[in-house]
Amino acid sequence: MHLLRLLLAVTIPYFIGFPLYFFINCKNPDLHTKQECFIIPYSLGLGLLPLFLFYISFFGIPLCNRNIALLIILFVILTISLKIRSSFFRSKEDITDNCNMSFVSSIGKAKNSFAILLIIIILATIIFSTFFSLSKPIDTWDALFHWTYKAKILYYERTIYSPSFTDLTEEITRIHKVPNHPLLLPMLEFYISVVIKKYDERLIKIWLPIFFIVLILFFLEKIRLLFSINYALFCTLFLVTIPFFYYQRIIDPLVPGSRNLIFGGNADLPLAFFYFAHSIYIFQWLKKKNLSDIIMAALYAVFAVYTKNEGLAIFTISSFTLALLLFIDLKNNWKKDAIAWFILILMIIILIVPRLEYGSSIPSVGQKRLEKTTSKISIPLKILSNTFKNYRRIPFIIYKLGKNLLNIQLWGMLWPLFLTSLIISRKTKLGKAIKYLLLLQFFQLVMIVSIYTSMPQEELNFILPMVTLSRLLFHIVPLTVFFSFYQLAFLKKKNH
Repeated sequence: MHLLRLLLAVTIPYFIGFPLYFFINCKNPDLHTKQECFIIPYSLGLGLLPLFLFYISFFGIPLCNRNIALLIILFVILTISLKIRSSFFRSKEDITDNCNMSFVSSIGKAKNSFAILLIIIILATIIFSTFFSLSKPIDTWDALFHWTYKAKILYYERTIYSPSFTDLTEEITRIHKVPNHPLLLPMLEFYISVVIKKYDERLIKIWLPIFFIVLILFFLEKIRLLFSINYALFCTLFLVTIPFFYYQRIIDPLVPGSRNLIFGGNADLPLAFFYFAHSIYIFQWLKKKNLSDIIMAALYAVFAVYTKNEGLAIFTISSFTLALLLFIDLKNNWKKDAIAWFILILMIIILIVPRLEYGSSIPSVGQKRLEKTTSKISIPLKILSNTFKNYRRIPFIIYKLGKNLLNIQLWGMLWPLFLTSLIISRKTKLGKAIKYLLLLQFFQLVMIVSIYTSMPQEELNFILPMVTLSRLLFHIVPLTVFFSFYQLAFLKKKNH
């Protein structure tokens, strides 16, 4: 019975995301494939569902079963109505053209065993990761600290204003370190618990394999629209076989042995997906200038902000990078570009105001450390100030970063592939869209160096040997794979 309820629960995000996807893209001149018409609404639902639950509680409405059921029923009815309407008004020619663009039809046209072999390997990877993830409860330290226990609080107390979240007395030791982490993943885990009518640390982890599958399908669909099906499948296989997806040692002296990091309950995988989706829609907008791509990019950026604190930094980096590119390459239609940029920023700011307002009421550290904190300076300015103060530490941080990037046990051949694509980029004229992806990765690396440079020395000595650096790098891994293979494909076309 619990498994049936679980299956029902994981289908609901599609109904939550489809109405918004329909209204944003109904006038898009590009025809969407059957896969995109499923995976994009579903991925939107993965962000919108916890967002709506957060807004409900933020405005003082209890997260009771009745209110959650009413929310779901409303969107299910709306989705079914829109489906009926869109099917009624679509012509047979449109449906036929859409089916011809589908992934299945591409496989059928390919008619080769290579594509089938790649699909089998990818499916085997998905099955392995899913069953391994659900085989045991949460098994990583941060997952217990920052996400799972908050889902448990939400399940039993049904509000984000529980004193358990503030933890001013540091009595709840499993969450007192960073109580103000965003609540997107805990809200999803709480939602699963509500539907299955019990709190189960194994079953609530279903979202991590789901995010993995969504990332794979989203990545495959976006790259398949640019290149051949065989090339798209190979790129996807390269992505899913990156070792860091599956295992990584965590603080050997404290927690001996290996832990399933990405599927262990952390929010790095959801953040990596939202970051990648946001970047790809900006990439598409720079190529085609469809306003719908800007709106979609804004939504995924909002989801990233609600997933981890790093999401706010990602939004800042992306906005700055896009503004920089638009300013450097001013053209006759610069006013339209500026308006699109302001729409992006305005949408994100409006939607994250409740998150910032709520986060400001939650201490970032326990009360004892809070009393010792006398500086009122904001975190970004503090990082910038400490980076300049500790500038002599930068070469050491860059050395550690480079050593991590070249660790084949973590990343396989990802970063050598990226370096190869950079060499290729030097010999080719880069368009604005691909420049955006390249600069985004560069500024992400700069941010990572700044974070570690600004840390107090004792904190740096503790954190640097940990997996934290790899987790920060992981956020750009899907983007790096996409960029690298995009450039390699460009070289192949040029040689032919």
